[in-house]
Amino acid sequence: MEYITPVPAGVISNYNDLYVNGPTGLNYTGYNGTAYTTLSAWQTGSGKDLNSVSVDPLFIAPGSYDYTPSNGLVNDIGTPLGVADDINSAARSLTAPDPGAYEFSLGGLDAGISWVSPTSPSVAGLFTVTVNIANTQAQTITSLSLSYNDGSGPVTETFSGLNILSGTNQNLSFAVQYNLLSNVTITANILSVNGGACNQWK
Repeated sequence: MEYITPVPAGVISNYNDLYVNGPTGLNYTGYNGTAYTTLSAWQTGSGKDLNSVSVDPLFIAPGSYDYTPSNGLVNDIGTPLGVADDINSAARSLTAPDPGAYEFSLGGLDAGISWVSPTSPSVAGLFTVTVNIANTQAQTITSLSLSYNDGSGPVTETFSGLNILSGTNQNLSFAVQYNLLSNVTITANILSVNGGACNQWK
């Protein structure tokens, strides 16, 4: 949480990763006399962090005190401040450093998935299932095999011809709509990325 009250004119806060994974009432992104629960609300209310993000940095091993991020969505999003080395004395990028204490590099191929829609529809009917795919590593994602399932059996679709670059994300919608008849829980899964197995679900 970022706490600035009152907001002095000379304070600059930008190019950060402001991620809070807490329960309602304890998940404030920022405070300047008003508590803000989302990054966008904080940006609007404070005028700060206009180039910041709010994503899980996916620390490598926090249990053993290794807080090196591994999420491509925070890689190289910083701005140079004249700090030459990170906490481990590794050289900082001179043009696009990483936010936080650790300078890190991505490797490999991975994707994250988050639910977009439908969200708690109040009426029955056909709904398009849309998920957001984030490229959290270095290699460009060109194809994905995804599925969604309400417990009665999966609906699977392959998405090809993609160009999801490292550190970016894209919404993908299934061609087969879901016929909502009653209250259900639907999960979405990544089955493969660029033809290789993956096991991410939301």
